[in-house]
Amino acid sequence: MPVMQITNGENTYFDRRYSYDSAYNVSPANIGRRIPSTTNDMYRAFLKWNIPSLQGKIIKSASVKLYIRSLTGYTFVYSYPTNDEMDIIEINTNNAPSPITNDRRDFIIDTEDVGAYKTINAIGTLVRNYLRGDYATGIVRLQIPYANGDVQWAQIDGFNGHNPPILEIDYDFIPTQKPTELNANYTPSNGTTEFTWQFNPSSSGGDTPTG
Repeated sequence: MPVMQITNGENTYFDRRYSYDSAYNVSPANIGRRIPSTTNDMYRAFLKWNIPSLQGKIIKSASVKLYIRSLTGYTFVYSYPTNDEMDIIEINTNNAPSPITNDRRDFIIDTEDVGAYKTINAIGTLVRNYLRGDYATGIVRLQIPYANGDVQWAQIDGFNGHNPPILEIDYDFIPTQKPTELNANYTPSNGTTEFTWQFNPSSSGGDTPTG
């Protein structure tokens, strides 16, 4: 199957301790809590890839790789899809897309992941579901659990960093269909035969693979 790799997009994060805080396209992006707390998860991050048109393609799967820049230790992360249509640059502490909580996907970052790309199947699943039409927007929201007051903090390279988030989409081309064959309609008295041609719109669909 062909694989499309995408490394451009937008990211942001904010510190919940400050109103209207935002760090649009800053790299690295922060996730989690740097000081002990029982309720405040401090940093929430948001990612969105610039995905080109996938018309004429069948999405098989999607995978995501994040470069882990630094970490305080074992960090448990929630990843959520969102339905609020807004630009990443508009997101701040007071204006953020709400998570779709019943479709949350979790993943773990550990010290052995620092300084390298880590495959995050949880986010890959959310992006695949978005491409299949399950969500209105491709923005992915990242945060840690509310109730855990331990220090859990991670930094990931953003799209402006040296190691941007990577999205890989496995797809197949939608097979083209032949138009229906010519069928004799009737034979008039002059002996000639008239034909009808039924156009099959799906025969024009599908992108042409390039090298």
